Amino acid sequence: MHLSIRKIIFNKPWLLPVLFFLTFVASWIAFIVFAIQHRPQEVERILMLLP
Repeated sequence: MHLSIRKIIFNKPWLLPVLFFLTFVASWIAFIVFAIQHRPQEVERILMLLP
């Protein structure tokens, strides 16, 4: 059984924005995790000074 991407999107038009949104959210989460793991030491010092 051969399913083409075009046929799936044509039958379920809501799938494209949902996939785009999930990709967007996943890329943001990956960016935030990367930024937290590679943050400079000054940021941690500033965060400790804040009440």
